[in-house]
Amino acid sequence: CSSKIEVDHLVKLFEHGPDAVQVVGCPEHQCRFLNGNIMAEKRVKQVSRLLDEIGFGSERIKMINGDGFSKDDLLNMAKANAEHVRSLGPNPMKEKNRR
Repeated sequence: CSSKIEVDHLVKLFEHGPDAVQVVGCPEHQCRFLNGNIMAEKRVKQVSRLLDEIGFGSERIKMINGDGFSKDDLLNMAKANAEHVRSLGPNPMKEKNRR
């Protein structure tokens, strides 16, 4: 459930080295927690700005809202995003984590 995601959760993910994070949430106005997915979107945007500020690039985090995605849909979205992320290069934290 994307409504449970907090900024510190997302930042912590990047500390562990993934090149990107893709959050999938409910369609707007269809969240069982009323505005949980809207809050998640705001948190993702906040982390996006933070990533830009520290030089990682805001494009390393993305939120997709939708309903009824099949596993093939999700896989295709992840593959399309992965192609773009490859052009950004690796997460700068990977090098720091190797030391």
